[in-house]
Amino acid sequence: MSKPFERITLNITIPIILRSRKKAPERCARNLMELGENIVVSVNTAKKHEVYTTLLQLCIDGTQQQIIEYFYKIYIQDL
Repeated sequence: MSKPFERITLNITIPIILRSRKKAPERCARNLMELGENIVVSVNTAKKHEVYTTLLQLCIDGTQQQIIEYFYKIYIQDL
């Protein structure tokens, strides 16, 4: 998929995932990780636990903007 379409898809998909973050933060964090891992060809498996823990904490306490910024920092550095 081309980069503009990936960005459009992310701009639609991430807010949908984040709707459930207060009700089910664990599921929200897992869904964000799965989305990121499907976009990125290689994922550092040693970092997965750290990324999950940070996403979970952000889903519990963070704002939507903080979660999106972290997601892009981890998975979409050059998109």
